[in-house]
Amino acid sequence: MPLPPRHSRLAPTPSGFLHWGNAFNFWHTWCQVRCSHGTLKLRVDDLDALRCQPVYIEALFADLEWLELDWDTGPMGPDALQREHSQQLRQGRYHELLEQLRTRGAVYACRCPRKQIQQWRQAHPESQLEYPGTCRSQNWPLDSPLPWRVRIPETGTLHLKTETGGVQKEWLHSGDFVVQRREGLPAYQVASLADDWDDGINWVVRGHDLYESTRRQLWLATVLEATSFQEATFEHHALVRDASGEKLSKTAGAPSLQAWRESGRSVQELRRRFAEWSGLPEEAGASPAALLQAWTERATRLEEARGTEGLL
Repeated sequence: MPLPPRHSRLAPTPSGFLHWGNAFNFWHTWCQVRCSHGTLKLRVDDLDALRCQPVYIEALFADLEWLELDWDTGPMGPDALQREHSQQLRQGRYHELLEQLRTRGAVYACRCPRKQIQQWRQAHPESQLEYPGTCRSQNWPLDSPLPWRVRIPETGTLHLKTETGGVQKEWLHSGDFVVQRREGLPAYQVASLADDWDDGINWVVRGHDLYESTRRQLWLATVLEATSFQEATFEHHALVRDASGEKLSKTAGAPSLQAWRESGRSVQELRRRFAEWSGLPEEAGASPAALLQAWTERATRLEEARGTEGLL
């Protein structure tokens, strides 16, 4: 039984140098797409121009080449990114969706300083909410230089399709979240949804730390009637952790791929570690072809097993 084609994306944010966790996510996504004969897009999340520095963008493309990854659509280098593919060029689309949220009464302006919100969280450690809805009923002008938050009902259900073929019933845990920043910049949740929706992405691969982002984007898709995004499959893989058990992150200073590369260590060594982390034989990391073959064989076995279970 052939696997249904998966259409996915690599979506790095060039706000720092990429690390192992990014590489493992890229290989995981690449294998899922290539074993199903789908399509892969490179989408660089560079909406925040102040954080996405040219040095990080240059390093991003050098890392992708070193990782021996290919993609079907998207920029092939920094110049093409800035000229044709930057999220800066899509701000009109993001603001169009924000205006739809505004028209539907789904957003409100928030005057709460960040320090006040942090103090509330510290005073309520038992709450799952990141924000208690203080400004919901204040009716501050939406045209003022204030962040916009989206209104989340107290009850409801989201349906999240998983890579195993099941559907999980979910709801938001963190409450009203920001969809437009104080300076008028669309928030990540809006831009990511818009790009995946417009690109026809049907398979989203993320680390488990972005589970809440998935729920938030599914809620926005519900309000905006983005049906195709709601029907996409979401795969949340385990995080890559350091020796102390902490997840790798740019902000925490995780060792970069650039440093690994410049030290003379090979991509094969890192790919073998990815193979082992993924539950494949270490030798599957010898080359992209060996990795894809091992991944495809396992994916086919799993698909056949699910088909057999469906007949029982």
